[in-house]
Amino acid sequence: MVPKQTLIGVAVLFFVFCAGPSRVCGVGQQEQVFRGHTAAVFSVAFSPDGREVLTGSLDNTAALWDAKTGERIRLFVGHQSAVTAVAFSPNSEYILTGSVDTTAILWNKVTGRRRQVYDGHKRWLNAVAFSPDGRMVLTGARDRKAILWDTELGLKLQTFEGHTGYVECVAFRPDGKAVATGSADDTAILWDIQGRMLKRLVGHSSIIRSLAFSPDGSRLLTGSLDQTAILWEVATGKRLRAFEGHADRIYGVAFGPDGRHVLTASADKTAILWEAGTARKVHTFVGHRGAVMAVVFRHDGRKILTGSSDRAAILWDATLPQ
Repeated sequence: MVPKQTLIGVAVLFFVFCAGPSRVCGVGQQEQVFRGHTAAVFSVAFSPDGREVLTGSLDNTAALWDAKTGERIRLFVGHQSAVTAVAFSPNSEYILTGSVDTTAILWNKVTGRRRQVYDGHKRWLNAVAFSPDGRMVLTGARDRKAILWDTELGLKLQTFEGHTGYVECVAFRPDGKAVATGSADDTAILWDIQGRMLKRLVGHSSIIRSLAFSPDGSRLLTGSLDQTAILWEVATGKRLRAFEGHADRIYGVAFGPDGRHVLTASADKTAILWEAGTARKVHTFVGHRGAVMAVVFRHDGRKILTGSSDRAAILWDATLPQ
């Protein structure tokens, strides 16, 4: 029989270990669940200050939520089909949605009114992104093109053509001078903002479903239906390392704000936190009942957000030991 004093000591140590400054036991804890969509949550985003959450759903709507309380603030209704992509503007005044209806819409976050419609793709949109200064919008679609738009005027500035498959994902380099596109042709392409192809990244054996630049723009992370994510050196196009560990397709990837960690989201119903420099698995987030379709870090890296085919989004504690 274990002495009572020993049990008390273990309990005290457990409390200190979990509740202390490093909050080791907080990693992977669910802090909020956002429910209300009637179909899969296909895309997610944090507001720049982390106080709000945005979800895009196959129920044709996007929803704005209070990150702390989990209450829905506003529902954005206007697309004629599934909302496949969402983004906050850098100043947090607007949100951007992309849809199977082939359009992207810029919305006033406070009023919920449409500010601009970007209509130029011939097939459904898979991805949207704001430039770092918010003056441009980038869209990617199943017509195998990515289009750069003037945010305010809604005018086409540039068309990126070079993929032989659907454009599945898009991203701006943090300096705003280059973009990346990922495709169903199993490749990613780096472009300058004028539309010139800089490098084609070849290495995946299936569709590239998501991509993300490191905070300093020196690396690019791609996630694929081949169940792997690959980290690339932007300057050379060299493959640095692969992240292998999921049991099914990877749908989403994200880079942490410190550049030291990355996230992957998978059809195996989990998200995984990895060390970017070693591809070592740090933590697996388990809790969704369906495929995890999207994942994103909060600006401080201490929380992450996942969206799933189970119609919910979850806010998780991602605080790592100091």
